[in-house]
Amino acid sequence: MRPQGQSSSFALSRAGRLYTLGLGAVTLGAAIPFYLRVHDVRHTWTSFLLLAVAATFAQMCPVKSPQNVVYQTSIVFLFAASLVLRPELLVLIPLVQTIPEWLRERYPLPIEVSNVANYTLSALAAWGTADIVRFHETRIAAADARFAVAGLAACAAFVLANHVIVALTLHFVRGHNLEATGVFAVDSISIDLVLAALGLSLAAFWIWDPWLAFAAVAPLLVVHRSMSIPQLQEEARVDPKTGLYNARYFAATLEAEIVRAERFQRPMAVVMADLDLLREINNTYGHLAGDVVLRGVADVFRAELRHYDVPARFGGEEFSILLPETPAAEAYAIAERIRRVVAETVFEVDTAAEPLRATVSLGVATYPEDGVDANQLVHRADLAVYRAKLQGRNRVLGAGEEAPQAPRLLVAPVTDLRPVTEAEEMPLQHAYRLLRERSTAAMESLSAIVDARDSYTAGHSRRVREIALAAGRELGLSRDELEMLGHAALFHDIGKLAIPDAILLKPGPLDEVEWTLMRTHAEKGAAIIERLGFLHDAVPAIRHHHEWFDGAGYPDGLVGEEIPVGARIIHVADALDSMVTTRIYRPVLTRQAALRELQAGAGSQFCPDCVVALERILEIPEPVLIQTA
Repeated sequence: MRPQGQSSSFALSRAGRLYTLGLGAVTLGAAIPFYLRVHDVRHTWTSFLLLAVAATFAQMCPVKSPQNVVYQTSIVFLFAASLVLRPELLVLIPLVQTIPEWLRERYPLPIEVSNVANYTLSALAAWGTADIVRFHETRIAAADARFAVAGLAACAAFVLANHVIVALTLHFVRGHNLEATGVFAVDSISIDLVLAALGLSLAAFWIWDPWLAFAAVAPLLVVHRSMSIPQLQEEARVDPKTGLYNARYFAATLEAEIVRAERFQRPMAVVMADLDLLREINNTYGHLAGDVVLRGVADVFRAELRHYDVPARFGGEEFSILLPETPAAEAYAIAERIRRVVAETVFEVDTAAEPLRATVSLGVATYPEDGVDANQLVHRADLAVYRAKLQGRNRVLGAGEEAPQAPRLLVAPVTDLRPVTEAEEMPLQHAYRLLRERSTAAMESLSAIVDARDSYTAGHSRRVREIALAAGRELGLSRDELEMLGHAALFHDIGKLAIPDAILLKPGPLDEVEWTLMRTHAEKGAAIIERLGFLHDAVPAIRHHHEWFDGAGYPDGLVGEEIPVGARIIHVADALDSMVTTRIYRPVLTRQAALRELQAGAGSQFCPDCVVALERILEIPEPVLIQTA
């Protein structure tokens, strides 16, 4: 076995440097006397070439364990070489077998030195152990019992040296705790003993009749395949993006835990968690940013949960957590701790200028109070998540907590005006929510398409929304007003879908005809959103977001307070984002310079109250303007 190599972002501590230098010095001290006598070797070069080629080929086909430890079947050929070759040739094999792998993987030098040293010292330990019983001088027959004794002793020496060197490398070079590495676990040692035993068989056949060596190598294919089973099992139950368990494994574990809880009358809980507004993160910063946030949330789960809890990625931005032996109060406390830590975590994303923040909404269901089978528990916890989102996201609700009041929907025929029952209300609310979310999602995609038409405006609509919402909160808008403001700001440029690229992307100034057509985008956008029906309150802000406070704007020349407050806020937010991002017709301005421009236009182009609100916002560090949850 050996530690898994790394090809990037590798930093070595002082202890790691000293260890690597020491290991290299010990290896050279042990091997140089043999390197210097290579020219004296007159025989066994054919055996050397065959074993070296076989070891090199096997080195290129490693098996990686779920614990990130690599097993090499090249051990079989290296160990056989320690029994059939002179040490002058034996010390050359580790050099030969690692070169192609290094050329392919480009491991850092300390890792490559450790690998070569590991193989060289382990092979010499096996050779020396066999040499103690004068194995090489007397040429004990392969059928002699002494061959088996010497070979088994050499196996033990090889595996011991290999595992000690790997453990020390992981500790000093990688900084791993020796116990946590699992290097001396029974499974790890037994695998290498089996490989060394195959090498012993290969050496026996090589001495007895080299033409029968394939009989010892054939089982190696089965061993290689069996060594891959743990990794395949791990892949079958783990979500590759987050490293958490997948939904299939969670479902099987939940069923088993319910059976155990029922048999022993023990409590248990299920937590469903939903990452808030992941779609907005993906649309604003890209799906790679969304993946970083997903992995970050998964890291929070691993850090905050107990070792016997079972966190899983249920699908998309949804997570599920099984909490064995956990009553309701404790489950709620665990969920609340996770919610708080996620909200406090800063996610560093390469595609975002500033660190991102995210939140999760969680629902808790307990056995047997909220359900006695897996479907009931997951369903009740999922409904609690839905209610948490209805109440504003970033909160924890139990399955037994009441849902907020919502308008009742009537779907019965006109002749049947009975009220909707409690059993019917939740599915209808769910259907209405899905309809609204999917319609809004479609419009959000169109808004993203508008921004994507011009590389200079990528993400503009979403940035305008975040700035507008920050200003709206500063002006004291209500929650409903903020919701409509957010929709209006996101869709304020949707009418540009109707503007030809020749005008929208023109590098120079527009002529009179082109400018007249460009000014229609506000009216066209309002008409598009009005057809949605449920966003009609956002239409005035979209239509009038280019009105000037002194009446010189368009499309209707409104003045002062005649302009809807949402339109006045979006006008200022739009201008600010345009000034602080590079455009084709002018360079980027600093925040201070942009603020001076807004202040100069206050009372004429811009609403003075909105400019003052932005002044107060811009006094706060910039991340406040970029909220992802």
